[in-house]
Amino acid sequence: MKFFLFLFVSLSLLSGTEVSLAESDFVERTINFLIFFSILWYLGADKIKQIFIDRRLEIAKKFDSLQEREKESKQEIERQEKLLIDTQTKAKEIIASAKREAFIIAQQFDTRLDQDIKNISSSFEEMLKQEERKMLQYEISQAIDHSLKTIEISQETCMQILAKGLKNG
Repeated sequence: MKFFLFLFVSLSLLSGTEVSLAESDFVERTINFLIFFSILWYLGADKIKQIFIDRRLEIAKKFDSLQEREKESKQEIERQEKLLIDTQTKAKEIIASAKREAFIIAQQFDTRLDQDIKNISSSFEEMLKQEERKMLQYEISQAIDHSLKTIEISQETCMQILAKGLKNG
Protein backbone atom coordinates (compact mmCIF):
# COMPACT_ATOMS: atom_id res chain seq x y z
CA MET A 1 0.00 0.00 0.00
CA LYS A 2 2.84 2.35 0.84
CA PHE A 3 4.39 1.51 -2.48
CA PHE A 4 1.28 2.59 -4.38
CA LEU A 5 1.15 5.81 -2.43
CA PHE A 6 4.80 6.42 -3.26
CA LEU A 7 4.09 5.67 -6.91
CA PHE A 8 1.16 8.09 -6.96
CA VAL A 9 3.24 10.86 -5.37
CA SER A 10 6.02 10.24 -7.88
CA LEU A 11 3.60 10.44 -10.75
CA SER A 12 2.14 13.65 -9.46
CA LEU A 13 5.61 15.19 -9.27
CA LEU A 14 6.41 14.07 -12.77
CA SER A 15 3.20 15.56 -14.04
CA GLY A 16 4.60 18.98 -13.22
CA THR A 17 7.08 18.67 -16.06
CA GLU A 18 6.35 20.03 -19.55
CA VAL A 19 6.28 16.67 -21.23
CA SER A 20 2.77 15.68 -22.14
CA LEU A 21 1.51 12.22 -21.44
CA ALA A 22 0.28 11.84 -24.97
CA GLU A 23 3.81 12.09 -26.33
CA SER A 24 5.27 9.49 -23.95
CA ASP A 25 4.66 5.89 -23.16
CA PHE A 26 4.68 6.52 -19.45
CA VAL A 27 1.19 5.20 -18.80
CA GLU A 28 1.91 1.94 -20.60
CA ARG A 29 5.17 1.52 -18.74
CA THR A 30 3.46 2.21 -15.41
CA ILE A 31 0.76 -0.32 -16.19
CA ASN A 32 3.43 -2.86 -17.24
CA PHE A 33 5.32 -2.19 -14.05
CA LEU A 34 2.19 -2.64 -11.93
CA ILE A 35 1.39 -5.90 -13.68
CA PHE A 36 4.99 -7.10 -13.27
CA PHE A 37 5.00 -6.12 -9.62
CA SER A 38 1.64 -7.82 -9.05
CA ILE A 39 2.88 -11.05 -10.64
CA LEU A 40 6.04 -10.92 -8.51
CA TRP A 41 3.89 -10.23 -5.49
CA TYR A 42 1.60 -13.11 -6.30
CA LEU A 43 4.44 -15.55 -6.91
CA GLY A 44 6.92 -14.42 -4.28
CA ALA A 45 4.92 -12.80 -1.50
CA ASP A 46 4.62 -15.98 0.55
CA LYS A 47 8.31 -16.73 0.17
CA ILE A 48 9.33 -13.19 1.01
CA LYS A 49 6.94 -13.15 3.97
CA GLN A 50 8.38 -16.49 5.11
CA ILE A 51 11.93 -15.10 4.76
CA PHE A 52 10.98 -12.12 6.94
CA ILE A 53 9.18 -14.35 9.44
CA ASP A 54 12.18 -16.68 9.62
CA ARG A 55 14.46 -13.71 10.00
CA ARG A 56 12.25 -12.30 12.76
CA LEU A 57 12.26 -15.70 14.56
CA GLU A 58 16.03 -15.97 14.17
CA ILE A 59 16.49 -12.49 15.60
CA ALA A 60 14.14 -13.36 18.47
CA LYS A 61 16.11 -16.55 19.19
CA LYS A 62 19.38 -14.64 19.14
CA PHE A 63 17.89 -11.99 21.39
CA ASP A 64 16.65 -14.67 23.81
CA SER A 65 20.02 -16.41 23.81
CA LEU A 66 21.76 -13.08 24.39
CA GLN A 67 19.40 -12.32 27.26
CA GLU A 68 20.13 -15.76 28.70
CA ARG A 69 23.89 -15.19 28.33
CA GLU A 70 23.50 -11.79 29.97
CA LYS A 71 21.59 -13.40 32.86
CA GLU A 72 24.27 -16.09 33.20
CA SER A 73 26.99 -13.43 33.06
CA LYS A 74 25.28 -11.44 35.80
CA GLN A 75 25.00 -14.57 37.93
CA GLU A 76 28.65 -15.35 37.30
CA ILE A 77 29.62 -11.79 38.23
CA GLU A 78 27.60 -12.04 41.45
CA ARG A 79 29.21 -15.40 42.23
CA GLN A 80 32.68 -13.99 41.54
CA GLU A 81 31.93 -10.94 43.72
CA LYS A 82 30.85 -13.22 46.58
CA LEU A 83 33.98 -15.28 46.04
CA LEU A 84 36.07 -12.11 46.07
CA ILE A 85 34.45 -10.95 49.31
CA ASP A 86 35.03 -14.39 50.86
CA THR A 87 38.63 -14.35 49.66
CA GLN A 88 39.19 -10.88 51.07
CA THR A 89 37.72 -11.99 54.40
CA LYS A 90 39.94 -15.06 54.47
CA ALA A 91 42.95 -12.93 53.54
CA LYS A 92 42.21 -10.59 56.44
CA GLU A 93 41.88 -13.57 58.77
CA ILE A 94 45.15 -15.04 57.50
CA ILE A 95 46.92 -11.70 57.96
CA ALA A 96 45.55 -11.35 61.50
CA SER A 97 46.55 -14.94 62.28
CA ALA A 98 50.02 -14.36 60.84
CA LYS A 99 50.43 -11.23 62.96
CA ARG A 100 49.37 -13.14 66.09
CA GLU A 101 51.75 -15.97 65.28
CA ALA A 102 54.56 -13.53 64.58
CA PHE A 103 53.92 -11.85 67.94
CA ILE A 104 53.89 -15.23 69.73
CA ILE A 105 57.07 -16.33 67.95
CA ALA A 106 58.75 -13.02 68.82
CA GLN A 107 57.78 -13.48 72.47
CA GLN A 108 59.08 -17.06 72.45
CA PHE A 109 62.28 -15.87 70.80
CA ASP A 110 62.71 -13.12 73.39
CA THR A 111 62.08 -15.62 76.20
CA ARG A 112 64.61 -18.07 74.74
CA LEU A 113 67.08 -15.25 74.17
CA ASP A 114 66.75 -14.08 77.77
CA GLN A 115 67.15 -17.66 78.99
CA ASP A 116 70.18 -18.19 76.75
CA ILE A 117 71.73 -14.95 77.97
CA LYS A 118 71.20 -16.04 81.59
CA ASN A 119 72.67 -19.47 80.84
CA ILE A 120 75.68 -17.98 79.06
CA SER A 121 76.16 -15.46 81.87
CA SER A 122 75.98 -18.14 84.57
CA SER A 123 78.29 -20.46 82.63
CA PHE A 124 80.69 -17.54 82.14
CA GLU A 125 80.63 -16.81 85.86
CA GLU A 126 81.19 -20.52 86.58
CA MET A 127 84.11 -20.62 84.15
CA LEU A 128 85.49 -17.47 85.76
CA LYS A 129 85.29 -19.09 89.21
CA GLN A 130 86.97 -22.22 87.87
CA GLU A 131 89.71 -20.14 86.32
CA GLU A 132 90.17 -18.27 89.62
CA ARG A 133 90.43 -21.62 91.42
CA LYS A 134 92.95 -22.87 88.87
CA MET A 135 94.97 -19.69 89.25
CA LEU A 136 94.76 -19.93 93.03
CA GLN A 137 95.80 -23.58 92.93
CA TYR A 138 98.62 -22.72 90.55
CA GLU A 139 99.78 -19.88 92.80
CA ILE A 140 99.54 -22.07 95.88
CA SER A 141 101.36 -24.83 94.06
CA GLN A 142 104.07 -22.39 93.01
CA ALA A 143 104.28 -20.98 96.51
CA ILE A 144 104.52 -24.47 98.00
CA ASP A 145 107.16 -25.51 95.47
CA HIS A 146 109.10 -22.34 96.14
CA SER A 147 108.83 -22.74 99.88
CA LEU A 148 109.78 -26.41 99.67
CA LYS A 149 112.90 -25.46 97.80
CA THR A 150 113.85 -22.80 100.28
CA ILE A 151 112.75 -24.66 103.40
CA GLU A 152 113.93 -28.12 104.03
CA ILE A 153 110.94 -30.21 105.08
CA SER A 154 110.95 -33.87 105.02
CA GLN A 155 108.54 -35.74 102.92
CA GLU A 156 106.85 -37.15 105.95
CA THR A 157 106.15 -33.73 107.43
CA CYS A 158 104.80 -32.53 104.07
CA MET A 159 102.40 -35.48 103.96
CA GLN A 160 101.14 -34.71 107.45
CA ILE A 161 100.49 -31.07 106.50
CA LEU A 162 98.63 -32.13 103.38
CA ALA A 163 96.61 -34.71 105.30
CA LYS A 164 95.57 -32.08 107.88
CA GLY A 165 94.59 -29.72 105.06
CA LEU A 166 92.45 -32.38 103.39
CA LYS A 167 90.68 -33.21 106.66
CA ASN A 168 89.88 -29.56 107.39
CA GLY A 169 89.03 -28.56 103.83
